[in-house]
Amino acid sequence: MCALPIVLGHEVAGVIIEVGESESHTFGVGDRVAVACTGHPIEERNFQEAIGVGRDGGYAEYTVAPIKNLIHLPDSVSFANAAVATDSIATAYHALVSEDV
Repeated sequence: MCALPIVLGHEVAGVIIEVGESESHTFGVGDRVAVACTGHPIEERNFQEAIGVGRDGGYAEYTVAPIKNLIHLPDSVSFANAAVATDSIATAYHALVSEDV
């Protein structure tokens, strides 16, 4: 599923330090974000793109996240709470949209 070694951690929140040239300007350097993998059924997920599964995850000093998975994070929400919340929300979301449920 992934090249080893890999740094784990799929519950991710942090600050953007760089934005790719081809990316949308919706997010910029210094923005506080959380990473959530929702928006399509789990059967259609590409796990090679998933943080902590197909690429280094949240326990790494730096990681790369697809811009489609970023959520702006208000200053009032801690990184720890955001990371846990996105995983909890994604678990419920995928249970609702999966075909086998």
